[in-house]
Amino acid sequence: MDTSPRTEGFARILHQHRIAAGISQEALAERAGVSARELSELERGPHAFPRTETLALLIAALGLEGPARAAFEAAARPHVASAQPRRGWNPGPPLSLTSLVGRERDVAAVRQLLSDPAVCLVTLTGTGGVGKTRLLMRIVDEMAADFRNGICFVSLASIGDPGLVATTIAQALNVREHRDEALLDRVTRAIGGEPLLLVLDNFEQVVDATVRDRSADQM
Repeated sequence: MDTSPRTEGFARILHQHRIAAGISQEALAERAGVSARELSELERGPHAFPRTETLALLIAALGLEGPARAAFEAAARPHVASAQPRRGWNPGPPLSLTSLVGRERDVAAVRQLLSDPAVCLVTLTGTGGVGKTRLLMRIVDEMAADFRNGICFVSLASIGDPGLVATTIAQALNVREHRDEALLDRVTRAIGGEPLLLVLDNFEQVVDATVRDRSADQM
């Protein structure tokens, strides 16, 4: 028996879940913390899809779990899925249950930088908890289709040794080590010439480790 989630129109599946819950559009919008207009557009438009944070809020508001949640997410993501590579790469950060408010200028500024062919590296800095990853999630959600080679999200939160960074990135890209070729060369070849957004989250963990290593060498 095939138990895999099947993709259908997001507007239809959203409507079905709302009716099953016995609530109006206004009630669901209030429960999820989204605007009633946005919810109405999602239910009415055959080509309307929710942003990452909206999807997460709707899942929580509808109490979706297991296969129902998987089918809901699959219906919401056909446009993103088509932009992802087929190599088993980690496509992006986990969904957030909080919405992004008041960061439109930051989102626009980072998107402009990432859209510039001359820009190869963009660094988001700030104190812990300021919302760097949350901002990143919005940008990844909005720019998924802009990168033909997809998006690969790499969390470095648990990495303390700078020497493990390349290995961690390679694992996220599904690149295996080979004794006859340097790992970074294999990573470069796997990425190819198509645009790829490689997201390194919690990079400060590695920066701190690097500083400690340099201090130890000087002692």
